[in-house]
Amino acid sequence: MYAKFPGAPLSSIPALLLLCLALTTNAHAEDASARAFRRFGLEGVWSPDCRLPPSEDNPRVVWRLPDNGPVFHGVTFDGTTWALIDTVADAVILQENLIRYSAVRNGEVVLTATIERVGERIRTTTSIGANGEIYYADGREAITGKLSMSDQRCDVPVPIS
Repeated sequence: MYAKFPGAPLSSIPALLLLCLALTTNAHAEDASARAFRRFGLEGVWSPDCRLPPSEDNPRVVWRLPDNGPVFHGVTFDGTTWALIDTVADAVILQENLIRYSAVRNGEVVLTATIERVGERIRTTTSIGANGEIYYADGREAITGKLSMSDQRCDVPVPIS
């Protein structure tokens, strides 16, 4: 037995319920962090120089937005193995060219970082560990004072399964 909705013929109730269920499912399939990353345009493979192979000085950074679940973030220095894997939580666009997110590893927040888009490139402006240790501040590595790497989006995905 179906409940009566005013103004809707009884035969359309199953279709309406399916439509509502589909809309609800789609709304929950992508969380707020994934929406922020998608809107900011981070999905893909990034590197300082996509023409050169991955290395310590030219890592590949991968941001993948799955159909459901959290944003995947991985880094490779050799194009074969992951040196770092985490997921993203609490991503928020601060300004048109700034996004802040928390990285989660093994169920724990390990850092909060801000990425800046400068033209077609991105770079880390701040990165603070969960313990309060500052890794990057004002776009510079805290230990060395070197500017953070400026990454371009690569067209070819990294061959890692």
